[in-house]
Amino acid sequence: MSTEDKQNIRKTVVIQADEIDRRRKLGKDGSIVPIFTVIEGKNVGTRLKINSKNEKSYIIGRAKSCELSLDDDSVSRQHAQILVEEIADPETGTKKEVLRLQDLGSTNKTLVNGREIGVEPLAPGSKIFLGDTILLFELLDPLTDRFYESILRKAEKANIDPLTQLLSKQFFLEALPEIFNDAVENSQDFSLMIIDIDYFKQVNDKYGHDVGDEALKILANIIKSAIRKEDMAIRYGGDEIVLALPGARLKNAMEVAERIRVSLQHHDCSHLSADLSFSISVGVSSRNEETSLSELMKMADQALYKSKEKGRNQVETLHYDKQTGN
Repeated sequence: MSTEDKQNIRKTVVIQADEIDRRRKLGKDGSIVPIFTVIEGKNVGTRLKINSKNEKSYIIGRAKSCELSLDDDSVSRQHAQILVEEIADPETGTKKEVLRLQDLGSTNKTLVNGREIGVEPLAPGSKIFLGDTILLFELLDPLTDRFYESILRKAEKANIDPLTQLLSKQFFLEALPEIFNDAVENSQDFSLMIIDIDYFKQVNDKYGHDVGDEALKILANIIKSAIRKEDMAIRYGGDEIVLALPGARLKNAMEVAERIRVSLQHHDCSHLSADLSFSISVGVSSRNEETSLSELMKMADQALYKSKEKGRNQVETLHYDKQTGN
């Protein structure tokens, strides 16, 4: 056995009994945390957790005194409020909490799932539009909430690409490996895609680099509107964007990629040039038990090459079973 092999042999760390007990309780914890997360706007990633034991009303607005303060000029100083109410189940008589959203006479109104509201009960998955800011309402168990918090903390440490406002390559190199390893340790699915603008060099040569930059911004905005808050869009270099999707199976990743492709294909770019349109080629991969992050990237890159070989403007993967979604 070589010296290097001997150095790589490490004993398994024994977890203490009290830590095992803590983890068991955490896994069995049936409590649910109502959470509002900014998914679009200047304050992306900002979260508000509802603790009904302490507060029954939460104000959202531009004012610093609001429970959820948003740095957005299109949001009123006191734009809307979240009301926590207890109602009795008509069948069992047991009390349950209901969250309602009320507009506070805001200038730009409050919309839930695209519909203007006065007072509206909220369901998990509701998207709340306050000016240029969009919030997502979710009910999460504590374990899932901790997972998302860890992703947001790691993302905050990374540099943001100044042109696209996507994560930078530094995030890919420094933070993504740790997030991928967390997914592996928790036996979670993890998919990845590489997105490339078709004939991007020709676009720059014909229309100029300013138009090329605008094309990247358009694509970045389409990507941000198509993904979940825990997904990570990274400008890897030039016109190449890497999208990491923790918890997503290959089938889900393929659907996301196709949604992005179609959205860009139909996007109106006439404000840049009357005869201008864009398309993308996408390569998608998904991990199995043996796949490393570097192998996942290599598979996505090979799938991207396959997409270009087949004529571009399409989504490809190396292996995909439509019946199993793997």
